[in-house]
Amino acid sequence: KAKAEAEAKAAATALPPPMERKADWRAYTGTDLGGRCRIRVYFSTTTHSVIIRKNTEMLQSLLESKQVHKRPDFEPWIPLDMDMDKEQRDKIFEKAGTRQSPMLFVDDEYVGGFAEVMELNETGALDKILDY
Repeated sequence: KAKAEAEAKAAATALPPPMERKADWRAYTGTDLGGRCRIRVYFSTTTHSVIIRKNTEMLQSLLESKQVHKRPDFEPWIPLDMDMDKEQRDKIFEKAGTRQSPMLFVDDEYVGGFAEVMELNETGALDKILDY
């Protein structure tokens, strides 16, 4: 009985799924990139770096293995290229603290680039972040 009561209490206080939350469900810091309650990946389509292209492919494979691309709060990959307004691109780079792509943002907060995301995945922390 105690277990059932604890589960009922947890369910009553649980947050709704991210896509059903109001954009101000928590306090935000820094520049608003428009990605609140969303999962976004920024990448470059014009890089000449084989390493960056390979890292982007591997990050995409990792996220697909976690079915992130099927979630309603996932936005399709966003290119950081000439089609994007320079001011918006600079805001993304500033918030991330890097110009290196790919970049994963969850709920409008920078999670990391390829190496950081892979490390988070190895430690199990990525799943917790994706369950924001």
